[in-house]
Amino acid sequence: MNLYKVWQTKIRDYDTYAEMVVCAKDEQHARSIHPSDTDFPGTNHWDNGSWCASPEDAQVEYLGEARIKLSAGVICSSLNTRW
Repeated sequence: MNLYKVWQTKIRDYDTYAEMVVCAKDEQHARSIHPSDTDFPGTNHWDNGSWCASPEDAQVEYLGEARIKLSAGVICSSLNTRW
């Protein structure tokens, strides 16, 4: 498993995700993970306006190999919140 930084610049409003670090087997899988998947696994969140509209809109950067056995998914994410 590998670690990837995934970010989007399409939606930059309050209550939207800006970026995340994920554990995934490859870049394509990393791109397909939605930041909300940790809250509601298996749910299609691509239409809720909190992240880019499709996986193709996400940017991905390889960070390195995971040194411990991690499950695929979101490790941490950054959410723009209202104050």
